[in-house]
Amino acid sequence: MRRVMMGFIVGMLLVCVSAGAVWQDLFELQDERITAAWAVTDESVYAGLSSGGIFHWDGNDWTAVESPVDNRVSDIFATDDGFIVLRVGSSFYWTDNGPWQSIAPEAWRNGGVCCLSRDKSYIYTDYEIYKYGNGSWTKILDNEITEPRSLFH
Repeated sequence: MRRVMMGFIVGMLLVCVSAGAVWQDLFELQDERITAAWAVTDESVYAGLSSGGIFHWDGNDWTAVESPVDNRVSDIFATDDGFIVLRVGSSFYWTDNGPWQSIAPEAWRNGGVCCLSRDKSYIYTDYEIYKYGNGSWTKILDNEITEPRSLFH
């Protein structure tokens, strides 16, 4: 099984595709950090940065992908045909080969992206789960907490 490993070495981000253990320079990070990554295949890897930047590896080169934000990308998911989902702060952004769109669930602290494919894509927060389908997101779980709960009474 081929894996993609990422590492930070003296201000340079290096990506190793274990199929040939070939190290390839991505770009000068300076004050950047990789904050999210998703591998679609050996030859299709996406990286989200602390500045909001998004880069795509096509097996040979890294190229910048248009980003809707300029702050930390916490989660990223992508398919090879242009479907990308990002978590940035308390919002989610997505594109399906068109303009970026956003979805901002109700107030939450924890959340993320959980995707297997375009038709099996979910975003979740402390209290809600949304599923992607037919070009939009639908709330499939709303676990409202009506009163605060505590371990200590």
